[in-house]
Amino acid sequence: MKKINLKIKLKNIPVFFKKLPFYLASHKGILFLVFLFISLILVSFIFYKFYYVPINGNLKVSENLLPFNESSYNRLLQEWRERDERFNGVGVKDFDNPFSLKR
Repeated sequence: MKKINLKIKLKNIPVFFKKLPFYLASHKGILFLVFLFISLILVSFIFYKFYYVPINGNLKVSENLLPFNESSYNRLLQEWRERDERFNGVGVKDFDNPFSLKR
């Protein structure tokens, strides 16, 4: 009975990677089919996750929703109003034209 040698010689690794592009180029039809199969699997997973599951109602909605902090929300709105007032107030000022000949 013949023994199978599973030892990998470190000298052969660079040779393998040098020959790999030529091997893949010579078997481009099979490589195309492999990439096509991988892409079909990926697309079917995305379709299932984002189309099929939400439509069929297999989603479990969590009852523990995030609590809404009203005071933080009001402070945020107040800050936005103040920023909006400051932003709109900039256009009201009339600045001198530095390129005019009048002094």
